[in-house]
Amino acid sequence: MTNEHFRGSRQYYQKQYAACMTICREIGSIDLLITYTMDPSAPELSNILLEHQNWSDRPMEVCRIFIDKLAELVKDITEREVLGPVKAWFHSLEHQKRGLPHVHFAVILDWEKMRTSGRITTKEEYMEQYISAEIPDLPNSMDRTESAQSQRLLHQIVVTKHVHTCNQHCQRDGVRCAKRFPHAYSDDNIYSDNAYPKYRRRPPPTSENERKKNPELFGNTHKYVDRYGKQHVVTNQYVVPYNHYLLSKYRSHINVELVAGDGCVKYVTKYVMKGADMAFIRVEQEGIEGGAWRYDEFHQLRLARYITSMEAFLSLWGTKLVVRSHIVFSISISFSIRFV
Repeated sequence: MTNEHFRGSRQYYQKQYAACMTICREIGSIDLLITYTMDPSAPELSNILLEHQNWSDRPMEVCRIFIDKLAELVKDITEREVLGPVKAWFHSLEHQKRGLPHVHFAVILDWEKMRTSGRITTKEEYMEQYISAEIPDLPNSMDRTESAQSQRLLHQIVVTKHVHTCNQHCQRDGVRCAKRFPHAYSDDNIYSDNAYPKYRRRPPPTSENERKKNPELFGNTHKYVDRYGKQHVVTNQYVVPYNHYLLSKYRSHINVELVAGDGCVKYVTKYVMKGADMAFIRVEQEGIEGGAWRYDEFHQLRLARYITSMEAFLSLWGTKLVVRSHIVFSISISFSIRFV
């Protein structure tokens, strides 16, 4: 029998989930949900790949680079407070079907500290300062300054790594997107305690003359051709929310969302709760055919864990599945039973 100390057991997941819920109950509701995904085209990884090698051929290097970047990301959020002062946080590690690791990061912000310092007074102001869901502007082609180069880099990262493309994997009933894309256009940031926040997603202009008259009212578009030769036009409706600083520094997919209520705690820990991916395997042994005797077919059905090489490496390396800012102690309660 497994227990709560066995990595990957059901009891382990239940304990981690209870600890995360305790932090939220004692300190406050989660304010930010950040998803950081390992980039297979990261220059640190591309530079060490040999000829004809893929990132999947170097699982150890992928994991080591990811863990180093994750440690730096934790420092940026919790110590350097690039997203504002933090009261508590926790994150859970998981792996995609193809093996790449990624992390769901939950953050509880210190709103009182931000309001006291005069930096932020409303949630809409926070969204304006820290989160964007629009395609960045491109500077003039003749501008060669450092800020212009940084802006071009940010634009490239957004249109290549932060644009959602609806396909059969995310569509429900072949029509609706499970991620709620495309989002409706919005001229302002709107926050509600009982609904998803609406980020500013300005529509594109009908003509360039219209943009020149009121450039602050319109958003940008991006055109590209897919591998099948089909041309696509991307607007702000398909941009995944991000933070300018984190995206420019890590150059990977880092989704930053402002949330309301305790519902995101379940979302952050749902993959941890379900455990490793499972696959049903059926092993059969055929009987002897054509003889005097025909044996009954023997079959066995097993539920086996599906673990990628990168997940196995991180497990051997002792990497924690869940990391929290606070230590939560669980107390066993027992009642003495007296029989009369």
